[in-house]
Amino acid sequence: MQRWDVIVVGGGILGTTLGYWLGAQYDGNIAVLEREAKVAEHSSGRNTRVIHRPFYLNPKERTVSARIAALSFPLWKRYAIARQLPWIEIGTLKVALSDEHIKSLEKNLEYAKANGMTPSEINLLYSNEVTQIEPEIVCSAALLVKTDAIVDFKVFTEAIRKDAESLGVQFLMEHSVERIVKNEDNIELWINGKTKPIMTKYIFNCGGGKALDIAQSIGLAGDYADLHFRGEYWRVGQ
Repeated sequence: MQRWDVIVVGGGILGTTLGYWLGAQYDGNIAVLEREAKVAEHSSGRNTRVIHRPFYLNPKERTVSARIAALSFPLWKRYAIARQLPWIEIGTLKVALSDEHIKSLEKNLEYAKANGMTPSEINLLYSNEVTQIEPEIVCSAALLVKTDAIVDFKVFTEAIRKDAESLGVQFLMEHSVERIVKNEDNIELWINGKTKPIMTKYIFNCGGGKALDIAQSIGLAGDYADLHFRGEYWRVGQ
């Protein structure tokens, strides 16, 4: 029977990063459980691949998210440089399709300043200026966010996994959690296809689409429900 001090359920970018952080901060037996054969096989590896600057986050209503976005951007950039990972500050355009939507872009400019972005990072462009960048866009105006970056979150997650393993964190792949039993002194995780449970003192739930099921299996988040939508993935040729 395997016994662990801490188990992180989910090998996406969140669970993998958390496993790395725990390994860097604490001594002990730490494991990350992932139901697939590789990390970042689902939403962490299938997304827009954009790391946004916090120009669209209301600094008063979404204070924590805005602060996290502002602080994490340079951390990811330094990590990409240190590990020679893809990082292209290609920028993004947020467009206003009519004049009445320009006020929304102006509000985003205020958010950007309040969230610590500099004037060199973001510009409000009008239709003729946008056309010079992208002739196929027809709009009244657009925000050009120059420092928004394109990355590969799957490659990032794989790199973080290697760093976590160097700290002694173990990744148990193809371990799908089917049932959790909370006892007085420990937590039992029953894995699909295994005849004995995995034991741990603490568990972090980063299970993505199964996160709510995992939480409710131990009596948490009973007032919540989730609604899953099928995702269609397309590969676009260069």
